[in-house]
Amino acid sequence: MVLNLINSVKWVLISQISKILCQVAVLILLARLMLPSEYGLIALASIIVALGMLFRDMGTSAAIIQKNLLNNKVINAVFLLNMLLGILVCAFLMASAQFFSAYFSQEKLSNVIILLSLTFPILSLATTQKALMERESDFKKLAFIECSSIILSTMLCILTAVIGGGVYSIVVQAISNALISTILIVNSSGWSIRNVRFKDIKNIKELVSFSGNLFAFNLVNYSYRNADKYIIGKNMTTTVLGAYDLSYKIMLFPIQTLTSVLSRAFFPAFSKLQNNDKAFKELFTRNTISVSLLSFPMLTGLMALREDFVSFTFGKEWLLVSSLLLWLCPVGMIQALGSSTGSVLMAKGRTDVLFRLGCFGAFLTILGFFVSIKLSNDIIFFSQFYLMSNSINFIIATYVVCRVIGYSFFDYFFVNLPILIASVVMFFILSIMNNFLPYGLIGFIFKILLGMFCFLIILFIYSNKYINDIFEWALVRVFKGVKN
Repeated sequence: MVLNLINSVKWVLISQISKILCQVAVLILLARLMLPSEYGLIALASIIVALGMLFRDMGTSAAIIQKNLLNNKVINAVFLLNMLLGILVCAFLMASAQFFSAYFSQEKLSNVIILLSLTFPILSLATTQKALMERESDFKKLAFIECSSIILSTMLCILTAVIGGGVYSIVVQAISNALISTILIVNSSGWSIRNVRFKDIKNIKELVSFSGNLFAFNLVNYSYRNADKYIIGKNMTTTVLGAYDLSYKIMLFPIQTLTSVLSRAFFPAFSKLQNNDKAFKELFTRNTISVSLLSFPMLTGLMALREDFVSFTFGKEWLLVSSLLLWLCPVGMIQALGSSTGSVLMAKGRTDVLFRLGCFGAFLTILGFFVSIKLSNDIIFFSQFYLMSNSINFIIATYVVCRVIGYSFFDYFFVNLPILIASVVMFFILSIMNNFLPYGLIGFIFKILLGMFCFLIILFIYSNKYINDIFEWALVRVFKGVKN
């Protein structure tokens, strides 16, 4: 189990690294070639497309991975449902594109939405096959497919942007990525659509309880993850929305990339241990520490060096981004640490609890958004309320998850305390050094290295058994690689 999990993490990590590099390249290039207002237009389109993503499989992919006993008729039913949903979502977005364009007062928005809607029927052709490959932890094959599709689509995106494609460069990337990945997954999967019969769709009822609750949670999760952009897009300028969206994407990198590696690889492992409470809790501890070990130093370092980072990476016209990162980086740390909640509750089959937690979190967050926008039309004040609501939601959600799996609430925080201490100390050291080191690229690089050194030293002093195990495993892998 452990070796299989490590192998899964390795291949998912390779895939995610390629995604990170491509996303960073696109992020920097588009920020350099576009105005913040144009970037805001992309943000508006992404909100609406993200709504369509919810209906692409309605939680059936996760149900395939989680279900202990799976037969061909259920798989056929999932495939048929996904195809039907892909077509319906595409039709809905095309029909409503003009409405969204008028609502946000953005003429170009309708064309962007219509073109992006084409990705849904394309992706639905391979959604089931991808879930089956993840169920079998065939992440090596998936890593090759995802690396190939993201690299090729990013090259097309950059080419389109350089020749003046503007916001349509993102459209080119989305459609080409969908086409390439779908073709490769369908050709690589051991499952064929040849034996699919429309009458098999009735077997979808076997997954209704699990996938229904999961879909409801995802719908609620979408509401509070995108409500901020809806409110900003309606009440502030697209320039402000563009700066906020860029800040948000920077903050989300550790969550959507590094921590999602662990969530994606750990979910099948959690599912296989769902009836072994002791092993489940041990795996949960290692997952939690791994997430905080990856995300905390990155986000605290970014928070301390935010002004240098934004200036060197995106240019001085994006200075508002550095002010927003001061409040959004702590949000990223909180969300990263809570990222395993979904995997744990899904593995336990408790999507009902997941849904209720999602409803509470959505209510709390959206309430904070509306209160902040009523009190002040200031984006910084808006971000401060976002941090406050996330903090309250995290404490309550973590307590509930610990109760479900029989884990000590205080032990959860205690095992992560050394990483938090090391991150806070690193932040204060870097903040002080900002006042003494001269502005420039060399000084920026030196501060990054200094931050890494300080973090590792403090962590070494306050480390615990689980952190030592992770470092020991990493050192063994490094020296083994050097020896070979």
